[in-house]
Amino acid sequence: MIAINHLKSPQYRVLVFPSEESSYLAYNQSLKWPVGERLKEVEVKLRKGIRVRGRVVSRESKAGVSDVEVLARGPQFEYEANVPRQYAASPVLTDAEGFFEIYCPPGDHTFQPQGRIRGFLNSRDVGVVSRIVSVKEQGPTDEPEISLADAPRFRLIVTTPDGKPVTGA
Repeated sequence: MIAINHLKSPQYRVLVFPSEESSYLAYNQSLKWPVGERLKEVEVKLRKGIRVRGRVVSRESKAGVSDVEVLARGPQFEYEANVPRQYAASPVLTDAEGFFEIYCPPGDHTFQPQGRIRGFLNSRDVGVVSRIVSVKEQGPTDEPEISLADAPRFRLIVTTPDGKPVTGA
């Protein structure tokens, strides 16, 4: 996906998000558009990222958790005009066994679940469940494993005021 956002005249932001199957990094560049210029050619050079494979598991059972969105947050940077930035195109989904694969630039990255996950406590309710992994040109120093705390289970019984079960409720 490619997007060009108008910021404040004469600035625009160019964003390129490669497909999830791609090993290329996402691209972000803020551009100044010269007054009076009608056509501006911008060359976007995508870099390949470094493969990081991790897993999301249930803290109690250690079983993999499928369909979890995992976000990779890398080193923070300031947006500067005409300076391209490349970063992990995330979030990505875990597979049936809870594994995920994402491509990152070198640096320290925090891997964390995003959104609500059915059957598990919200990550904000139970403290930090993210993992920080250092990614080097040779590869990551570790495989991130994110453990999720199981949510309590409820069995609701709907009754009338006199305590009789309500059929179909």
